[in-house]
Amino acid sequence: MKALVVLTVSFLLSACGGSEGTPPVEVDPENYRFSISMQEMNLCGQTYQYSNYEVIAYKNDGSIISRHIADNSGQVEASFLQSHINLAIVRDSGTDRTDKKELVVSLFADFPVSDLGLFTVRNDDTAGCYCETATIEVKPGNLTTEKINLPHGISTGNTKAAQFTQTQFCEVEDVGEALLVVNHLDNDSGEIYYQAIAETSQVTDNGALSVDIMLTGQVGRNIAIDAAEYAWQEIKYVTDKVYNYSVPGQPTDSIYVIDHERVEKIEFHASMQLGVMGTNEPVGFWGVHLPVTDDTTVISYSKPDFEPEALIPLLNNPTSAYNLDGSNYRVITGYKTFLRPDGTTDMWQYVLPSKREDSLHIELPTDYLVGISEDIQYQELVSYLFWDLNEIPAFSTSEELYQSEWLDVFFQPISEAKSRLETPITRPPSTYSYVSLVMEF
Repeated sequence: MKALVVLTVSFLLSACGGSEGTPPVEVDPENYRFSISMQEMNLCGQTYQYSNYEVIAYKNDGSIISRHIADNSGQVEASFLQSHINLAIVRDSGTDRTDKKELVVSLFADFPVSDLGLFTVRNDDTAGCYCETATIEVKPGNLTTEKINLPHGISTGNTKAAQFTQTQFCEVEDVGEALLVVNHLDNDSGEIYYQAIAETSQVTDNGALSVDIMLTGQVGRNIAIDAAEYAWQEIKYVTDKVYNYSVPGQPTDSIYVIDHERVEKIEFHASMQLGVMGTNEPVGFWGVHLPVTDDTTVISYSKPDFEPEALIPLLNNPTSAYNLDGSNYRVITGYKTFLRPDGTTDMWQYVLPSKREDSLHIELPTDYLVGISEDIQYQELVSYLFWDLNEIPAFSTSEELYQSEWLDVFFQPISEAKSRLETPITRPPSTYSYVSLVMEF
């Protein structure tokens, strides 16, 4: 077994500081300047400066160039000699934000050094919020066709029929009511019935809220779909620019959308699972994303072009094998989960341009690996993989890809359990398609 390389490192309280064994990089106007800022958003949309993260720059051989921690305003500024570097943004998402466990690691390969912009991370804090907890009953329907726009999904508790128990929704204190949107898909007709409730705290009765969509809701507007492929479809929204929300559709030649002044349309998503996934059949499903606006009347899409064998190398060495070619600009995005011996979980997120001449292998500094034996490779603790090969016809260079609005689109949670980490989408993406493989260990 290959031994873990031991690096002696420590934090310096400086936005452009380095660490022992990795010399600091001085900010030089003649060099390539880098900056990033982060903020966190709570359950009612209040934002705060977020500084609990570090930026680590790597060489192609995996060695560390420098480490940079955020200042009190949540910003990192640095300067590099290279125009393109490999970056890892590391933050602790756990309850204890000082133990360097339950990490979220965002990795960018061949990043063009520039201003990465402002990123938002979610938490379940309610400071400055007025929150109402109620059991919400939606009539009619069943749990597979109903959606409620909430910042953290449905809270824990028993759900039966069309009832969501102990559901929490929050509004900013003394500012205005939170918007609650409930929808129901009629499986027979494909129609979407929806109801937007602006004054949720005014309509709850003894901790209960009953919404009869069929009698009081509106019917969504119909949009035609031009596509040759059978697929599962949905449209994603943002309510009050805070909460992600989606409405499903039937795999037919049309889909219904919500038209409401406080509900912004973001994108149309079509996807299809291709079969049982395994090492002999790495491709699990394909998907297509298209922007949608209030003016959209027709949606056209087709199954993305790809070669399944191009994804097979990812099965053998997922941390370094992504030299894929193609006529379109291709990007590999992925989620990779590491289960530590103490039961805590780290999640790596990747955005990797797919045309490289060499491989890339990156490990965290050893001060992040407390409790892991030196004879155990961090990479060998993998428990789950999820990879996408994205095809983006509109892009030709990594400089266009590495814009914060595109990274907001790519870095989305893989499950409800991670929903508090999501970055709210506030603008539609350009057109892109993907095919995916999934491996479980």
